[in-house]
Amino acid sequence: MVFRRSRTRKRAALLAAFLVLFVLASGPGGLAFTGTTRTVEYSLTESLTLPRDYYSAFAFSLAAGDSLLYSVRVTAGGAIDVYFVPPEGLTTYATGVASTFGRYLAEEARTEFSGAFADPNAIGPVTVIIDNVALSGAQPSGAVTVALTLSKSSNLLLGGTLFILCGVAILAITAVILLIRRRKTAPRPQSIPYRMPPPTPYQTLGPETRQGPGEPPPAGPSPPSRP
Repeated sequence: MVFRRSRTRKRAALLAAFLVLFVLASGPGGLAFTGTTRTVEYSLTESLTLPRDYYSAFAFSLAAGDSLLYSVRVTAGGAIDVYFVPPEGLTTYATGVASTFGRYLAEEARTEFSGAFADPNAIGPVTVIIDNVALSGAQPSGAVTVALTLSKSSNLLLGGTLFILCGVAILAITAVILLIRRRKTAPRPQSIPYRMPPPTPYQTLGPETRQGPGEPPPAGPSPPSRP
């Protein structure tokens, strides 16, 4: 009987230890949760439903100068968290160690998020985590529905547009300068002095005599005779 009682006590102690470990694993720093990660090239817009203790992650690849435009709005349910993390931060986050996973930006315990994420250190993979997990920040009590829009804004497109606009402006200014120079160097027309036109056949030659076409000129007064 003593042997059986000792065995029962050992089993009870092991069961209690197991329950303690389970509770600890289910608390902060060791919460059992799950989620998915998707790669996004440029942008996405969708509505997603996250059960309690569930997350959705969206991975982008950022170049120098790129930024992420984001709009996250809870349309049904309570507050959630949004994290922008590097690859190692995502790996640590997925293990459930809330207080130690690395992050570029953390916005917690809200129902609406919007802005532009731009960090000079965030070059390469950057993941946006939509979190409905009781790690830190929000403490969810059930499922949530989220309206989500994420978009990568590249400075290459902006730079190319500015380059084209600058080129057009330079061409326009050059054309105006050349036009002004041509006007300055072009010879000015010389003024032609006014001249009287030659007399026509019907033009009046005297106060009383008119000469018609083909007629000889009128005779003048005869010279005085010599004695």
